Amino acid sequence: MKIAERGNPAMRSWLDRQGLKLVAKPYLSGAFATQQLLERLTVEKVPLRELTAGYGGGIFDGPQSRRVYLTAPEHSVPFLGSKDMMVADLSSLPRLSKADAESSALWYMELEPGMTMISRSGFNAGRRAYVRPDMGGFWSSEHVMKVVPDRSKIEPGYLYSFLASRFGEVLVRGGVYGSAVRHIAPEYVGSILVPRFGEAVEKEIHELMEEAASLRAAFQSGVTEATRDLFETAGLGDLLDLRWHEQGRDLGFAQRGLNATTLRALNFQPRAQKILRRLGEVEHVTLGEVCKGGRLGSGVRFKRVDADPDYGAVRLIGQRQAFWQRPEGRWITPYQAPPGIFASDETVNSSR
Repeated sequence: MKIAERGNPAMRSWLDRQGLKLVAKPYLSGAFATQQLLERLTVEKVPLRELTAGYGGGIFDGPQSRRVYLTAPEHSVPFLGSKDMMVADLSSLPRLSKADAESSALWYMELEPGMTMISRSGFNAGRRAYVRPDMGGFWSSEHVMKVVPDRSKIEPGYLYSFLASRFGEVLVRGGVYGSAVRHIAPEYVGSILVPRFGEAVEKEIHELMEEAASLRAAFQSGVTEATRDLFETAGLGDLLDLRWHEQGRDLGFAQRGLNATTLRALNFQPRAQKILRRLGEVEHVTLGEVCKGGRLGSGVRFKRVDADPDYGAVRLIGQRQAFWQRPEGRWITPYQAPPGIFASDETVNSSR
């Protein structure tokens, strides 16, 4: 028999608690050890399903459905998938047809502030995110499980804080099953025990979480308004609402004078060239001039040496995770990494 750790073998009784899943991961992921640790706490512990309310008992996903994407804001709604739910900037989300979103099949997939989202399928099943105030009126895909707290029983911010903690991560991810396509079932999430620490403590945690969510929403609004103010002041307000895909495809154009550093068709599309000409018509400086004396470039290639975060390791963030609210990444030793990989405060990141 495989063991999760010395002196803590997987027990027959664990199979019943996991719905007789005959895969090793739920039993070796640390979820049971975490559950046992929580069970030893002297505070009250309540199954999550008893703290939720709403459609499907308050823990639900959605059906597979067709997706009709539109660009007109008046006929569409912002649409979140299991990857988009992690991003900090929500200004470039795809937009789902409003008629489909408000249909009898998908109406309940609308997000409301205070919900907890859990990615329920795919390679990274088990991620958690909080529905911020500026996400009200968004819709989510069937790959995003919603947890709707019963506000008469538990504060939304406290519930999310627990599920987002190291304890919650182990418990949520411990319910992942499947090999080709991994999933988490709502029934498993509903069985997670939530410790209760009293109204005063939970309210304080909730208020801190709500403050953080409000600050993030205010930041997003501020960035959007600052961008709009910049373009309108420069007389380029029409570029703010530019609908790239409605301008037709660029066909039959030719470009001469190419070299090894410019050989990328997108740079020479007439639509892109038109935008560049508009920007060049107003007073401007190049990005290279802005970064003169600073740094403009990409990271270097190097060998990653994994290390334990308890022993001075640093987190390596990829080009996708860099734009998440809570970036995840592998832990590596900084002593085997070049200094150019470390970003300083106020550095602007861009995927390449």
